[in-house]
Amino acid sequence: MAGLRCLAKAYDECAAEESSFVLPFGDNEAVNQAACEAADSGRCTYTAGTVESCEPVADSEVALRLDGSTVGDGKVLNLAVNDPQASNTLTFPDETGRILSTVSTYSTLEEVGPLKTGSIVGGTCSDPTQLTAHGCVNIGGTCTAAATTEAGCTGLSGVWTPATWTRGFGDARVEALISDGDTALNGETTIGDSADDSLMILSSLKSHSFADPTVLSFKGNTCTDDGDAATTPPSGSTATPCEEAFAASATKDALSCPSGCTWTASGPYRLDLEITGQTGNHVIALPGTIGGTILTDETRFGAILEEVGPLKVGSLVGGTCSLDPGVIGLTNLFPSFYVTESDCTGGGGTWEDGFGDAMVQDFVATGNSAMLGHVVLGTNEQDYMEIKARIMTTELRFDPSGTYGVQDATVTLDISPPPPNTHSRIYIPAMDGTMLLSTSVTSMLQGVGALDTGSIVTGFGDITTDNDVTTVCDANGVCPTLTSGGNTVMEKATVFSQTGVPASATIEIPADKSIVRVTQDALDQSITFTFPQVTDGVIPGQILVIQNADDSGGLAGQGNNVVHASNAVRPIWPGVVATYFYIGSGWVQTSWICASPSVGSYCIDAADGTTRVAEGMTNPE
Repeated sequence: MAGLRCLAKAYDECAAEESSFVLPFGDNEAVNQAACEAADSGRCTYTAGTVESCEPVADSEVALRLDGSTVGDGKVLNLAVNDPQASNTLTFPDETGRILSTVSTYSTLEEVGPLKTGSIVGGTCSDPTQLTAHGCVNIGGTCTAAATTEAGCTGLSGVWTPATWTRGFGDARVEALISDGDTALNGETTIGDSADDSLMILSSLKSHSFADPTVLSFKGNTCTDDGDAATTPPSGSTATPCEEAFAASATKDALSCPSGCTWTASGPYRLDLEITGQTGNHVIALPGTIGGTILTDETRFGAILEEVGPLKVGSLVGGTCSLDPGVIGLTNLFPSFYVTESDCTGGGGTWEDGFGDAMVQDFVATGNSAMLGHVVLGTNEQDYMEIKARIMTTELRFDPSGTYGVQDATVTLDISPPPPNTHSRIYIPAMDGTMLLSTSVTSMLQGVGALDTGSIVTGFGDITTDNDVTTVCDANGVCPTLTSGGNTVMEKATVFSQTGVPASATIEIPADKSIVRVTQDALDQSITFTFPQVTDGVIPGQILVIQNADDSGGLAGQGNNVVHASNAVRPIWPGVVATYFYIGSGWVQTSWICASPSVGSYCIDAADGTTRVAEGMTNPE
């Protein structure tokens, strides 16, 4: 079959002539050529066509040749048949469709028999580093510069050409799937359509590579903007404020998105399960009786673990403060600083909660311990506390109210730091009572040791003792005064202070003595005396008794008179005892009596040697 073509400048005229050619072309070529060349005033050109034969090709497998709707283009479809070795029959189904070949790229075939060979080829990416359609169109590409990412390419001023994805085998839905060889599922994969389906893994899970020990990866929920214009997510310093706020506010008691945010499934973050440092076969058993959260060495919140084995290492970490630890120091027992929440916030810091309450059956700390919050020791009086260590403090403070502030009331025991290398001991008696202080005003005290200092002030009750009460002078000669604001009753003898002063020409009576005895000096001389004055320490109401015991000299030979320097009082004859009282303006003589030691004797005036007073009398005879 020959096909010819009529070509010219005026396409319409030539085409009209070509449509009227006489068929078949091979038998009428001369007629058609003449008609073409005459058309359009000779401006059409006749071109001989291609010979297209539909006959079988001898000595070949071509049994039938078919031309398409375009004839004369030299393109035919050959149907070839292998040399039959027997009589076979190929049956065309009673349906409209396309015959498949070994190079067909499309089919709507719904059923095949058991396939023994072949492969299902997925799509391919022009960037060989990307295996999925998503990675290909969103990440893959090439750069004219030495870069593998679009951002890196732009940074190097290169030209980035996005990768293209060539579609491969589409969705495959089968009733059952068994793979006897290696299997790679490169895209998103769903196994099972409900929690009732089971997944059985009989093989071992391998890590991604030697450099990447990940064996399983999980994607969970992420806190993101809820997209509601009526709710505003929290502000933040990053492009993901919801995630930022969640990370900052999440605690073991609250794992929820803040207002304006919502949970988004399969978020951008991944949880990888890695197996590293494998030295043998090990088994990790997941409990089948309870649910919960797996703990790691980085777990911070959400653990409700109730029992562990003996822990050899680790620590329970309390809350942390945003302040520099050097700002607040509480104790010098530790190399690091431990800060309480009140100290932190009081200093302008931000406090983050740490380990919560701890209730244990027994607690033994072999190292240093610090309890920085409220502490309760024991539950009732049946519990006891034994302290074997030293208490390193200079004060113990008691607060019965348990409150701190303006209304609190405390009692503090201050311990004065002892000198180096000294050890003091305070004994607390085993009896009921109230501890006495230097400021105590009441007491039931019934006995004390030797008191060196102190005073009995107004309000003190009766003093009763069956022992002597003695006052003594200090090292500087200053003597205390015993003063009674009321009546002084002496039920027994009253003994006054006394001293002996040898007779001399001039005698100064001491102010601190009540009885002064002038003794003989074996000299015959006049004796003059002076009273002590206020400047010497005399107190109004003070008593003074002077005895003249001088017994040598004088006109009578019994001694000399003791005469006041200004004759303010009656001379004291030998053997006479005179009594005086100081009344503030001076000394007043209240008695003058002969106290001769011999009964029936006389006291004689040494001035004349004759005037005398009988023993026990005051006036001369």
